[in-house]
Amino acid sequence: MNDLNVLRELGTALDPSGPAPAELRRRVFDGLGAAEPKRRGRRFAIGAASVAAVAVVTAGILLAPGAEPTASAAQVLHDAARQVKRQPVAEDDQFIYVRSEVVALTRNESAPDPGRLVETERQVWLSADGTRDGLVRQREAGGAWVDSPLPGCRDGVTTHTKGGKTFTEPCTPAPAYRTDLPTDAEAMLDHLRRQGAGTKAPADERVFVAAADLLREGGRSPAVTAAIFDALATLPSATLAEDVTDPTGRRAVAVAARSADLRTELFFDRETFAYLGQRTVLERDQDGRRAGDVVDSSTELTVAVAAEAGQTP
Repeated sequence: MNDLNVLRELGTALDPSGPAPAELRRRVFDGLGAAEPKRRGRRFAIGAASVAAVAVVTAGILLAPGAEPTASAAQVLHDAARQVKRQPVAEDDQFIYVRSEVVALTRNESAPDPGRLVETERQVWLSADGTRDGLVRQREAGGAWVDSPLPGCRDGVTTHTKGGKTFTEPCTPAPAYRTDLPTDAEAMLDHLRRQGAGTKAPADERVFVAAADLLREGGRSPAVTAAIFDALATLPSATLAEDVTDPTGRRAVAVAARSADLRTELFFDRETFAYLGQRTVLERDQDGRRAGDVVDSSTELTVAVAAEAGQTP
């Protein structure tokens, strides 16, 4: 069984227009046969349609003609770490706002259809301390915005509305910034290694994919993000491509890690080294897909602090 078949067969319950599940990409990197990796669920991964989200857009790292690398991957990652440390940190009564774009193929596993490419724009407001009601707002290309509330946890109780009925249940606040993640590079590298333990992929690829999972929408403070970049800077196999374009066409530099099957790319602004997003690309033909086809992409358009859910900074 090849990797893309398994990607589809491992479809999980999530909104089809949300980010592709990180564990599916990791299983492909692992060459399969490994135990299912542990993953902390985030509240903004909503919905219950059983689909697998796998992007199938032909793309690659596009190096400008005549361009030659003048920096190292480690240098870019350290610059990105310094840049992100300058970002503002949300106060307890504020929200982390993330606007992102995801391009994916949604496929209904109960029907023999080839699926369809879906471009989704998402806006997420995550309560900094987890006690206030957040919001997910998303739309497919050309469609209308659809709002989904993220109930906060106040005094140990959260309130939900479903089918016109309101009910409560016990809870523990889930802060926008995860508090269980290290903020220094050495500890972060150890954490990323543990996340990929027991899998078949080469060590550097396991670390890189675990880092890409953490870098997806929300859940990380500037200090944690900086630690991720500094940890990745220690990987000798990470490569750099300069003067490339990210999935939305912005000029960027890309740091990548490769396995025999896949390449994971992280994009950074060419001038400021701000993190722009990521994608995973096939390295070889398989299951009717060509080398260079994208199997996963998520691009950050805006990351900011907001005073209220629904407010655009």
